[in-house]
Amino acid sequence: TPALQEMAQAAIHPGFAATFVRAFFAGWLIALMVWILPSASTSRPLIVLLITYVVALAQLSHIIAGSAEAAYGVLAGSATLYDYAAHFFAPTILGNITGGIVMVSVLNHGAIKPEIEERLGEGERQERRHANLRATSRAGKPKAGR
Repeated sequence: TPALQEMAQAAIHPGFAATFVRAFFAGWLIALMVWILPSASTSRPLIVLLITYVVALAQLSHIIAGSAEAAYGVLAGSATLYDYAAHFFAPTILGNITGGIVMVSVLNHGAIKPEIEERLGEGERQERRHANLRATSRAGKPKAGR
């Protein structure tokens, strides 16, 4: 049908950079959803619905949902397998992975940042103590020739 052909073309032909950016944000949102779900007991279906709706509404590229659209273009003959692989699959999978990794990295860093700062503070205090000990041990030693 013409509507499905249009969806397939929209998935395959925006260009590598545009697809990568759209996929980056889709991966970021999906990683956010996965991060939120364990603490969302009764609202899990609502969270899944909202985040996937935002991905669809913003026309972001996701490897799972978009593959059905792009595959239709290949099966209907409006796109080649190369178009699917080079113009959809590669930028989408790279963008989804990169966006997901960035989101998880930011969340993990935020979760452990206080501990890192605390340990860095302890390390600085230990360095000062060692420096003070070295200074006092040098001051207490008699100089050669006296």
